[in-house]
Amino acid sequence: MKLKRNTKVDPTFNLSSLTDIVFLLLIFFLLTSSLVSTNALNVVLPSSNSKDLIPPNTVKVSINNNLEYFIETNKVKKKDIEKELKSILKNTENPVIVLNADRTIPTGETVEMMSIARNLNVQMILATQSK
Repeated sequence: MKLKRNTKVDPTFNLSSLTDIVFLLLIFFLLTSSLVSTNALNVVLPSSNSKDLIPPNTVKVSINNNLEYFIETNKVKKKDIEKELKSILKNTENPVIVLNADRTIPTGETVEMMSIARNLNVQMILATQSK
C-alpha cells in the first residue's frame, strides 16, 4: 500500500493585514493634513515662542511688505476691508480673524486692523512663526 505524502507548499500570501495598515496610515495623514494651515501669500511673520492652534471659523487677513491687503487670497483695498469682513463674518458663529502681518510693516497698520476687529466685535489673533 503506497501512502501519498502531502508535502506541497502553499505559495499564497495573505495581504489583509497589510491593507489594514495602509488604510490606517491613509486616514491618519488625511486627518492631520486638514489641521495644517498654510499661508499662500509671501509674508515674513514675526517670531514667537507660543504654540497655539488656530481655532475653527477663522478668516485670514494678510498685509504684505508693500502694504497690500488680502482677505484669504483676495486682494482688497484698505478702505474696503471692514465692509468685506462684515459681509464674510455676518453668518459665522464665534468668528476669529488671523492677521498675517509682515514684520516690516509699520505697527500702525496692525493697530488699525485690530481696531477694525474690535469694531466688528471679532477676536483677532496675530500670526507668528515659531523660533
